[in-house]
Amino acid sequence: MHKKSQVNLYIKALSAQINIMKNSHDISEKNEEQFNKLLIKKAILIKINNRKPLLSALNQIKRKLFKEEKLICDYF
Repeated sequence: MHKKSQVNLYIKALSAQINIMKNSHDISEKNEEQFNKLLIKKAILIKINNRKPLLSALNQIKRKLFKEEKLICDYF
């Protein structure tokens, strides 16, 4: 499989995991920390895959995930 395709699959898997955590009602400090780590991993993969600046990738994820502003991530 082409590397870019593998990265896209991994990004989709991370997105699914992030969405599950986002919709979970159990928002403990440990879960929030894991959630933040997944967001950062996803941003880095998007940056690598699309050759975007990291901040641009982080902002893209932030816009998509925090429309409802359920969770606020200190990394942004």
